[in-house]
Amino acid sequence: MPQVQKMTVSDRQEDLLPRWAGLWMAMGVLRVPDVTPLINAYTGSSRHYHDLHHLRACLRELDAARHLAADAPALELALWYHDMVYDPARKDNEEKSAELAMTAMKNARLLQPRIDAVHAMILATRHDGPPVTGDEKLIVDIDLSILGKPESEFTAYESAIREEYAHVPEADFRKGRAAVLRKFLDRQRIYATEFFHDRYEAPARENLRRAMEKLA
Repeated sequence: MPQVQKMTVSDRQEDLLPRWAGLWMAMGVLRVPDVTPLINAYTGSSRHYHDLHHLRACLRELDAARHLAADAPALELALWYHDMVYDPARKDNEEKSAELAMTAMKNARLLQPRIDAVHAMILATRHDGPPVTGDEKLIVDIDLSILGKPESEFTAYESAIREEYAHVPEADFRKGRAAVLRKFLDRQRIYATEFFHDRYEAPARENLRRAMEKLA
């Protein structure tokens, strides 16, 4: 049986290539790292939400809030890598993604403070504790922006998450998902920055309450 030829990055995602190259050049890197491993990761067959659509959505949110970033290129690089590794059965996706980002940055000879900042921002997307720096707050809010989107978009997001957890029995998924959503609802604030709080806090809480009712 003949093998299906894999499309090249330029065939599938040509629009992302100039942005990727411009990002590295903005950080003073003359030899731009190959984006193919990232594209291949985000277009994996098991990706239903954590895919290039999510990456693009995050980049759009960044563009709207770029003026708030202390180091916008570092924040953008962290967004590119934050879900490079995504396996719902693993507990170390962010750590593995951060390691890959560190390898790329070290190979590109970025300065250590920027490497450390990107690493910390990616780990902040674990959402297991309050973000520390201003840019960590921004990446966390950007990653959570989907919670405050219109109802139809949020519902599609919830369906895509269920597809990514297709290996989990329905009762177990409902229990686990409800616990995740409850964690956000119980926070005094879902969004750490005023910019995203003003945009998404109220609709996010409404979406989460509605999702909790469905899960129950």
